[in-house]
Amino acid sequence: MITRWFIFICTAILLSTACTGTTSAPTTPPTNPPTTPTLFPQSIYPEVVNSTPDSPPPIDEHVPPSKIVFTRFSSGSVDIYTYDPQTQQEVRLTDSEGVSIQPLWSSNGQFVAYLYFDSSNDSVNIWLVDTIFGYPPRPATLEGIGAFSTMSWSADSYFLLYEKPSLEGVGQHINRLNIVTGEILNLTGESQSWNSFPAWSPDGSLIAFTSNRYQDGILTDDIWVISPDGSNPVDLINNHEFLWEDSHPAWSPDSREIAFMRTGSLGIEAGYSGGRPGIWVVAADGSSERLIYETEEINFSEPPAWSPDGNWIAFNSGRLDETDVWVVPAQGGQAVNVSDLPGEEGSIAWSPNSEYLLFTNTHLGTINLYLTALDGSETRLLIEGGGNGYADWWP
Repeated sequence: MITRWFIFICTAILLSTACTGTTSAPTTPPTNPPTTPTLFPQSIYPEVVNSTPDSPPPIDEHVPPSKIVFTRFSSGSVDIYTYDPQTQQEVRLTDSEGVSIQPLWSSNGQFVAYLYFDSSNDSVNIWLVDTIFGYPPRPATLEGIGAFSTMSWSADSYFLLYEKPSLEGVGQHINRLNIVTGEILNLTGESQSWNSFPAWSPDGSLIAFTSNRYQDGILTDDIWVISPDGSNPVDLINNHEFLWEDSHPAWSPDSREIAFMRTGSLGIEAGYSGGRPGIWVVAADGSSERLIYETEEINFSEPPAWSPDGNWIAFNSGRLDETDVWVVPAQGGQAVNVSDLPGEEGSIAWSPNSEYLLFTNTHLGTINLYLTALDGSETRLLIEGGGNGYADWWP
């Protein structure tokens, strides 16, 4: 999806140069906020590990009572907002002169991590905003990261994974950030390979990622797992075929399996031994690899998304600027197109009750946020105007 991201980030950068907003926080912070700019105070953090949002009856029966965080592009600004289906109200979380995109709830719902582009120094970093105590947004990294970095939270919400190009300009690493201490650990060490799409297992025991390391003399993308400290790297796939890729890992809710996308450009008739292109699932120990749904060989997609109940896998599939969102049973079967809109659909997020999906639609230069039911019914525009997207549902 590099084409989409390139167009998006260029548009966002242009918008940021016209932005006139201030850096003041949209909410009043508590008395005596922390003075360290890159850390959250450890003394307050454990108090909210098990916190849950209030859940009065929703006023819209078509939307579950759970908050949504998303990016809004409007009035010369690119900022992070929340949307509450119970009240149908939006709350602005960021207000800055830069570009704030790709929001991601922490596992406990306290923090939202996002990528922040600062036009004054032409850098991208991870920022965090506290949605419970109201501390203002602050940087979590300072040295700059990849402009298209994938992020993933640990189950305890103390750690955040992200991608960062190597300082030598060769390859890309998976880094682990401790949001309390600010410590950053390079999990992929001295590897000069391109490591990407980190995904932390829900039980916290393993981290899956894509790596294009040389195997049997062939440069190939495989799905790897490592321990949270970067030890014990294991290649789960071992299908070493040139120009065929296994990428975009996504964990099942029970941490037993990993869904991933298999694509290639040699042509099936060229004798590829790894099976058909499409959505595949493999056990966490590398066994029981199986095809869930076949797609075209060259396919533009994002990581698949498991439903919280583990029964379904949603994914987007298509070519260039024309993709749709599909849902298929996790054990395989008939896939259902739940979007079928002109343009490009992606950024899929499941509702906590596994009955609804959020997705973005990019068409004619505008990004809007849509909602649909599991079977593709009730598909409708949820938040319109100014371009909205890159959304995530409260855990």
